[in-house]
Amino acid sequence: PLDDLGLALAIQNLATTTAQRGGMALALEMPETQPALPPAVEQGVYRIAQEALANTARHAGATELAVTLTINGAVTLTVCDNGRGFDATTVRGDHMGLQLMRERAEMLGGTLDIVSGAADGTTIRLVVP
Repeated sequence: PLDDLGLALAIQNLATTTAQRGGMALALEMPETQPALPPAVEQGVYRIAQEALANTARHAGATELAVTLTINGAVTLTVCDNGRGFDATTVRGDHMGLQLMRERAEMLGGTLDIVSGAADGTTIRLVVP
């Protein structure tokens, strides 16, 4: 989808499909225009979005989903839900999706922050300089 649509539209389609399948209300904020990004950055950001959205659909029990992508010097992706959340400090290596997202963020030279708490929903924020 990246080759055909570009990063913003590919993430928008992924978020829309996830929300529809999960019966979630969706708030989207995507850039109208997108500067050229290196293919490795686009692919890494897309894969992190894909995993974050899959986790929301699979585990959160959310009714609301918000996805924001901004590109202004840095690429920032935020995926936020109002689901059941989890204690992010107790997640160990047995959660491969979270670990892979962190590793992808590192490979891109970026940071991945996961903020979640029981019954508080989850926010995943990726920033790639």
